Amino acid sequence: MCVGIRGDGAGGEGGVDLVVDVGGASTISHAIDAVRIGGRIMMVGNLTGRNAQLPRIDRIFYKAVHIQGLVVGHRKAFQDMCTLIEDHKIRPVVGQIFEYQHAEEAFKFLESSPSRFGKVVIRVQPDGKSSRGQEEKTTGINATLSSKL
Repeated sequence: MCVGIRGDGAGGEGGVDLVVDVGGASTISHAIDAVRIGGRIMMVGNLTGRNAQLPRIDRIFYKAVHIQGLVVGHRKAFQDMCTLIEDHKIRPVVGQIFEYQHAEEAFKFLESSPSRFGKVVIRVQPDGKSSRGQEEKTTGINATLSSKL
């Protein structure tokens, strides 16, 4: 899965400024197609394998694409973190919540409020259901996050 992010408008018709790619081998080619000249690709995951087939590797050079890997840790560390958060009842400070259809407004808010306090949240599933159709609980962080692993 690739998610393209258009920043200051420099992407225009030529592509997006930033692609966040969690797929790896089967999605990197799509990421290269989607990014603008001089854009960035963040490789966050490798869900589809290690060996990518790039039919036109020259696109990386012609577009002057910056590709960077981002290590996010392993499952056990994530589960330990979730347990610690749950056991110590750590909760993020939420400053503002935006519904998905108002995501652009949320990003404008971030840009215009540099001294804000608290997280800015974009609610992706306003009906309270996860992509698997399970009810999500706002207070059971460990159970909610672990069920998505």
